[in-house]
Amino acid sequence: MDPCGPPREEELLRLSELNLAINAAGSEDGVLRELARHLPSLLGVDRASLALHLDSSEPGAVVELIPLYGTEGVLTRGRLRRVDDSAVGVAMLERRLLLQEGLDVTQGGEGRAGVRSIAIAPLLDGDDLLGVINVGFVRPDVPEAVPTTLVFIAGLAASALSKTRMVHEMRSAYREAAYHARRLGALNTLANALATCQDEESAIRAIASTLSDIVPGDRLSFARHDPDRQLLVMRRIQVTTGELGEGFEIPAAGSSTGSVIHGRQPFRGALRDREHMSEVPMLLEMGMESGLAVPVVVRDRVLGVLNVTSRSLDAFDQTDEDILVQAAALLGATIENTYLVEESRQALVAAQAASQAKSEFMANMSHEIRTPMNGVIGMTSILADTELTTDQADCVETIRASGEHLLVVINDILDFSKIEAGKVTLDESDFSVAECVQTAVAVVEPLARVKGLTLGVESSGDLPPAVHGDPARLRQVLVNLISNGVKFTERGSVDVRVAAHDLEGGDVRLDLAISDTGIGIPAEQRELLFQPFTQGDSGTTRRFGGTGLGLVISKRLVELMGGAISFRSVEGQGTTFEFSVTVRPPVAGKDTGPADGGADAAPTREELAALNVLVAEDNPVNQRVTLAMLRSLGCEADLAACGEEVLEAAERTDYDVVFMDLQMPGLDGFGATRRLRERPDADRFWIIALTANALPGDRERCLAAGMDDYVSKPVKPGALSAALQRACRRPASRRAASPAA
Repeated sequence: MDPCGPPREEELLRLSELNLAINAAGSEDGVLRELARHLPSLLGVDRASLALHLDSSEPGAVVELIPLYGTEGVLTRGRLRRVDDSAVGVAMLERRLLLQEGLDVTQGGEGRAGVRSIAIAPLLDGDDLLGVINVGFVRPDVPEAVPTTLVFIAGLAASALSKTRMVHEMRSAYREAAYHARRLGALNTLANALATCQDEESAIRAIASTLSDIVPGDRLSFARHDPDRQLLVMRRIQVTTGELGEGFEIPAAGSSTGSVIHGRQPFRGALRDREHMSEVPMLLEMGMESGLAVPVVVRDRVLGVLNVTSRSLDAFDQTDEDILVQAAALLGATIENTYLVEESRQALVAAQAASQAKSEFMANMSHEIRTPMNGVIGMTSILADTELTTDQADCVETIRASGEHLLVVINDILDFSKIEAGKVTLDESDFSVAECVQTAVAVVEPLARVKGLTLGVESSGDLPPAVHGDPARLRQVLVNLISNGVKFTERGSVDVRVAAHDLEGGDVRLDLAISDTGIGIPAEQRELLFQPFTQGDSGTTRRFGGTGLGLVISKRLVELMGGAISFRSVEGQGTTFEFSVTVRPPVAGKDTGPADGGADAAPTREELAALNVLVAEDNPVNQRVTLAMLRSLGCEADLAACGEEVLEAAERTDYDVVFMDLQMPGLDGFGATRRLRERPDADRFWIIALTANALPGDRERCLAAGMDDYVSKPVKPGALSAALQRACRRPASRRAASPAA
């Protein structure tokens, strides 16, 4: 491609391919690899590098310099450098495109590598400076088309890097919270197990079964002290099973374990520092590098020592030591036939604090992400309805698809949070199994059509015309599994099979299977499929993207519906997921068909236009989005930016519907709702929560506070329309004296 020529369709296609590739990369290194792979063909560069900004307190000072030379394999991360007075430093400090031409190849710097002209563009994501991208040419001047394209590529790269870092931070925070909660939970489990132990042997076995979950390590053991013979009986604990092995004896004197008994103090540190002690050379020969040992005291006598060793140096910290000391105390108290109530209480409080911290983190992340996402997706929808060129329409569709993908990631994490908190309940009603399956297939069908895949449905036997269960959750499982099949299949087909079997008592078991002709699952990766945030392997994650939560959520939902899920797979040939759920006979008199008229008929545009609507929203972007969506449905609406303005507007106008944001300055949405419900005409207001709060319990909190309905952000026109339809179908006693009534 001639970099000097005007942008051509081929160049636009390559830019689009780059955008898709870096947004699907899944990691920072993946983004860098895709940049390295695409830059030569996009810009015709002779050299390229990326300088990632490391020190936000000292702009332009410290960077990680990463070469990008068309890397296809392992990415070589760069070295740390100070770039204060260099061209890279200037571009960072001034946050602008920098060009240098006619460089002297006999001098140092860029010229030393034969580069005679360079272009440097900052990586900016909003106000955040991530670094710069630097490209060089052996020709004396920078090609005319390069600066504009480079700035565009820098913007794409900055956005992709920010996204991968945000997802990485969310996953790390979740893993950290889950790790500490698991250890605290293991301590609580241990305390309960020890409370039922009747003798020393069963207590030690209870310790053995949970010790590997309490502290990290590669080798666990318990040393029983025999003071009469001055010996230690060393018993190995199997890490995988928790079982105690056969014991062997060593002299207590001169051993590292014996010194812990003599000093009655824990040991934590490098084993080589104790190389002169009797059992340490054997541990070093086994590859162990660091150790943690804690005495178990009973009736003011050291009964023995709990030992944990690791192949890593500095493997244990103060937290590990504290937790192991607690385990040893619990063991000693049980053998003494007393139960450490205080230790158990503290462990429970710590576990609850960890759970509360996780809930608060998820709530804050949900609100902070959903609020700008409402603007991104909403404005994109509005822009898509305007007159656009083909290229502009493609760009808008790419933004929309990226936003929808990010929303799927957010919803997966929130769904998983609800399931983990045990706050997912089934919303059961009569429904048609065939329609439920067809609806799920229709959701995924556009993606299958783009990939040229055949998507088929096969029913085995007669399906009942109606059953009673949760159609939304069944459809969610189907969409997850069918989407996975389409995602991991490049050619061929994805087939859905459904069958029904009568059970005793009138219940029905639905058996469903989703088969694809895709890449299959390697045998060594199959145990990871139903684990949170995992997906085959890291290569699969980079190639196909995703949170790794879809199968976890599907498994939990299937189990909630009284069923089970399994799979079989042949690598390179395809995978079949099978699951079954139990549903009940339909409730007598219920109709599973669509409403057709009467009280359930959708209101007309004229009825919607007659509604007096107030939107309470303080975010300017979300104000524009909500008003534009309502206008497209035929509704004009007034605007209030805080709770006080809501009350003032309600004094001037008899509103039929109030869309209420929760977090507003001054009087918030809850306070404004409470004040409206104190009015004599309180029932006339149909209040709909319109909020980025979408965690377990948020909907219930809104309804308990006096609101009539709930819509979460990002808002889609369909959700807004459905909320208005419900408002129009409210009982006559709740309607205003307006033409719509």
